[in-house]
Amino acid sequence: MSDYQYDLPFDIMDIANILNLRIRRPGRKSVYADCPFCGDTRGKLNLNLERNQFRCNYCGESGGAIAFYGKAHGLSNSEAYREICEILYGDANPKDYKAMSRKKEKPDLPTNSELASVYDRNQTYEMLLSMLTLTNKHVEDLLARGLTLEQIEKNGYRSTPAFGFDRLAKILLEKGCTIAGVPGFFEKTEGVWSINFKSCCSGILIPYRTLSGMIQAFQIRLDKPFVDEKGRKTKYIWFSSVDEEKGVSSKSPAHFVGNPCDENAVFVTEGALKADIASALSGRTFIAVAGTGCIDSLKEPFEVMKRNGITKVYECLDMDKTVNENVSKAAIKLTNMISEFGFETKTTKWKWDKNNPDHNKGIDDMLLSKKKEELL
Repeated sequence: MSDYQYDLPFDIMDIANILNLRIRRPGRKSVYADCPFCGDTRGKLNLNLERNQFRCNYCGESGGAIAFYGKAHGLSNSEAYREICEILYGDANPKDYKAMSRKKEKPDLPTNSELASVYDRNQTYEMLLSMLTLTNKHVEDLLARGLTLEQIEKNGYRSTPAFGFDRLAKILLEKGCTIAGVPGFFEKTEGVWSINFKSCCSGILIPYRTLSGMIQAFQIRLDKPFVDEKGRKTKYIWFSSVDEEKGVSSKSPAHFVGNPCDENAVFVTEGALKADIASALSGRTFIAVAGTGCIDSLKEPFEVMKRNGITKVYECLDMDKTVNENVSKAAIKLTNMISEFGFETKTTKWKWDKNNPDHNKGIDDMLLSKKKEELL
């Protein structure tokens, strides 16, 4: 049973404060902070205020409020509980803990919608894309990554709009699209729906598709990545509305591009855009996780791939898996999962200079470099 199911006299933010974590992106329903387990300082640690749970989208560490403190200090749950209460309430009688905790102001959490079916999400998202455009700058960026104009249009990339969010939502409703339960949409005021686009999060909408090609979610490739003190960048965020009234989380689904019944190998990489580019350059089938902490998102599509007769699935994560402990652990977890599903597997590697880490780190970079060399 998870911690959040107990009537605890503290919450996940109490633990974050005790651990003196830096909050990178605050929200009403969840916040993103630095991770005390892997040391990431890009805000990959999600603190769910409603469920009193944490999860790092980089290293994959997760659990409830008690485990949050316990894992950080190497304590059992019972030891962690006692220490937390001692820090928060000192010598107070344990019987008074809950009464004391109720005196604290609790955050006013928005009421979320149930996640809409993938069919409704796809219909709404496809209609939304038909109403948006792609700026010349974004077209140039995608062409430079190795895609053609035809591939860019086929994949459905669009620039996030700068205004008119209420109007877009109204038009979608008038066209009979489902809004409630579709990530990114929320009720602004009673009966007035809007879309959770923000000027500080402008960029390219990247579709995350199912094996059948339906759009189940979007990520935004940020024009101005979030940068931490060490210069590390967060380039992608989910298009979500979990922190808004009647909004909903996009979760972290996997993305598929190519032949859903491929008799050759399916390659697993990180990031939908990377998978799209690698597939376009190689003609092969790819499936992508949103990050190395999201390997479990492959379980559902793996089930479908198994039923479709796919027999080979190859691990194809970035080459920093040879030097980065978290990526290495993710690659091992991925390889084990592939084998557990009964697929034939192997780890793919290519030439990469760790002293020049951004050159050919990803499979898309390597394939593009190879293409350019062939053209010389």
